[in-house]
Amino acid sequence: PTLEHLSGSITTSGAILALPTAGQRIDNINASVALQDSSARVQITASPGDSGTLRISGPVGLVAPFQSDIGIDLLDLRLSDHLSYETLLNGRLRLSGALAGNSSLTGRIDVGETNINLNTAAGSVTSAPIPPISHVGASRAVQATRARAGLIETSQGQVSSRASKTALDVVIDAPGKVFARGRGLRAEMGGRIHLRGSTRQISPSGQIGLIRGSFDILGRRLNLDEGQITLLGNLTPYLDFSSSAQTEQGSATLKISGLIDAPNITVTSEPPRPSEEALALLLFGDNIKDLSPLALARLASSALTLSGRSGKTTETLRSSTGADDADIGLDQLGAGQLGLGGYISENVYTDVDVNTRGESELSLNLDVTRNLTVTGKVDSVGESGLGIFFKRDY
Repeated sequence: PTLEHLSGSITTSGAILALPTAGQRIDNINASVALQDSSARVQITASPGDSGTLRISGPVGLVAPFQSDIGIDLLDLRLSDHLSYETLLNGRLRLSGALAGNSSLTGRIDVGETNINLNTAAGSVTSAPIPPISHVGASRAVQATRARAGLIETSQGQVSSRASKTALDVVIDAPGKVFARGRGLRAEMGGRIHLRGSTRQISPSGQIGLIRGSFDILGRRLNLDEGQITLLGNLTPYLDFSSSAQTEQGSATLKISGLIDAPNITVTSEPPRPSEEALALLLFGDNIKDLSPLALARLASSALTLSGRSGKTTETLRSSTGADDADIGLDQLGAGQLGLGGYISENVYTDVDVNTRGESELSLNLDVTRNLTVTGKVDSVGESGLGIFFKRDY
């Protein structure tokens, strides 16, 4: 009896696969494996995440070096950790070559609307690593579970793993509608990331850059000057946003940077000032000593909100009217304020702000091309503006 004389089929339906390291599970797995001539032809459909379909098909050799040519299709996959992110994926990948030698994973993944919730930062599960634990008399089952979780170190001090040498050439394309919201930040981003290297040592290049965005604090809306999301070597998203203001007394900059589950928020100024004076300069264009006690109290509350140690001063809601986001808060004079934003067509984004004093402002952003945007705005007192923006990344 040898493999070339083996034939038949293996099937399963309704199976479930847990992926603890990725925080995901794959439901409703229906698979069939046809065995013939030392090869297995695989046909698998499954439903990872909240919706969508994953399809895997192709031949795999049953003898070393296990030659393969497997196609992987992502069809409207909606993935979420039910805490800090939700995204929609489509794409096609191809795994080919010798699985026990020089295989490769190539293809493209198109990212649809993605929502990143910064209000969960510093409170997510991933921000609390498992502390060192001494196991006494652990059973083989416990040891196997710890090994699968990557918690057993080898004699060289490295975490045990079965790292593959599969080469990578995968493009992740997210042209727009990647929204980062929370702690006063509202930003839409887009871009492209190219994954090279191998599954043992991933080498990502490219970034998700700012399309438009603002930062709300103390009822003041600051436009974002820069913003980007990059992937570190372990594919952990790294945020970097900044907003600046120029006054007669100098300049001030607010930065949000760090890993997605624990970003740091800092305020600096030129010439250098204490952080509270820099924040006052950023918001009010004046020294903190000239602010009223009410403004100082609100400033202190916002500082706590920025650091994540108090409740939100602004609620971010999913609007039932179809708006991508809605903000409810106070402006700098204490009046109630409502802001709505969303796409009214594939390339037209609108933003409406209304306060309890009867003042309102409407802005429209028309993305003519990937590099050219036309922006117009009008308010209730008759002031209007029109701008044409050209952007090119090098």
